[in-house]
Amino acid sequence: MSRPSSPARPSRLNTGFPMKQTVLLIAPSLGFESIFPLGLSTIASALMADGKVCIGLDERARPGCLETALAGVDPDSRPMAAVIEASPRNVNQALDAAARCAAADIPAIFVGPAAATDARAMMDSSCAFAAVTGDPETVLLRLLDELANPVGAEIPGARFRIAGGVLTDSPPVFDMDPAGLVYDRTVFPVSDYCDHPRHPEFRQAAIETSRGCTLDCTFCPVPCRYERKWRGRPIAAIVQEMSGLHRDYGITDFVIEDDQPLADIERFQTLMKAIRTALPGISMAFSNGLRPEMLNISTLQLMAAAGTRDISLGIESGSSKVRASLNRPISTDQVQGIITEAHRLKMVVTGYFMLGLPGETVPQMLETIMMANRFRFDYVHFMVYHPWHVTTGPASLAFNHVRTAAYLGSYCNPMRLAGLARSGHISPGRARADASRLIEWIMAGRTGGGTW
Repeated sequence: MSRPSSPARPSRLNTGFPMKQTVLLIAPSLGFESIFPLGLSTIASALMADGKVCIGLDERARPGCLETALAGVDPDSRPMAAVIEASPRNVNQALDAAARCAAADIPAIFVGPAAATDARAMMDSSCAFAAVTGDPETVLLRLLDELANPVGAEIPGARFRIAGGVLTDSPPVFDMDPAGLVYDRTVFPVSDYCDHPRHPEFRQAAIETSRGCTLDCTFCPVPCRYERKWRGRPIAAIVQEMSGLHRDYGITDFVIEDDQPLADIERFQTLMKAIRTALPGISMAFSNGLRPEMLNISTLQLMAAAGTRDISLGIESGSSKVRASLNRPISTDQVQGIITEAHRLKMVVTGYFMLGLPGETVPQMLETIMMANRFRFDYVHFMVYHPWHVTTGPASLAFNHVRTAAYLGSYCNPMRLAGLARSGHISPGRARADASRLIEWIMAGRTGGGTW
């Protein structure tokens, strides 16, 4: 099957349409991650259905594209707005994008987890027009109407500026039917995101089968973002989308990006059966940290039969006390049983852990490291816990450094130290010293001390 090539990108904003109907969709830079922007793709579909023209600018996949696009703006014919996706990991990059758009006299609207969970801070730290706290596919249409014809009436799910610089906001109402979600793959071309970093034989695409989560993990912003609501897309729509990606773009590997795909386990099992029937031979990965206690042998078997090659498990801590404080009631026997069965089914298993949680002691951190070493994970990721916030006024560059260091540091693997020591490449003393420095670094970052 031939692979579609990436379309040529204009260096200037020349759409052939009136720019007052054009909206920029911006994905700011985010370290090493550049997966397909699912959230912006559904926004693109909603806006284009309303007659808008959307231009996708992904700084992760095409660094410098925002600067190039803004340099091409005609002062007499500007886009009507710029929609900027902000996560807790790139708040400052999102604020910088908003400032650049403001300098070009383009109103900025924040969407994404950072906007939804702390709209006040995002607005107080920028000159943006609005931050969306509800379903962006519906809220944005009303915000764009407000920009075109200012009224000043409250819009549920939005915090925005009205005449005189006054801010108005109204609580979100999550009443959008997920059956209406359409994931556009043209504004952000599939070919920019389909190469797998470790498996060149795969042609990959990200999809989501649901939104939200009903659980209450104390460290996670997702329940707050969606008010602990979970909404599943129709199974037929999911399978149709996957089949279309396979047929039209040669996609053979699907990354399931749901926050909580297991919320309705019977529906999930039905979905796996439907995928197996409609798409034999494809592969799948669940990379967002499945809850081990929500899995069982029969579910794993259905996942394997549908093509699942890779699962990630959200363990978070090796300490039962810390797990209890996180509302993660997972027993070590459950974890071990899931790993054993997954390996029997030829799945690769990754363990997700966090270090530096509030109140966590050094011995408890060592419990986590020992658990990761003792259990037979194929990979382990150690996330360094850090609360996120935006300061009132301009966001702190120092805090941005902390956030970046914390996230990039999360993919260090203390288990490599043990492996190097066992193989004789480094001395056991050096391994212990490096592990001690890692913990000191985590503690310093958590308390605000050290070199962060």
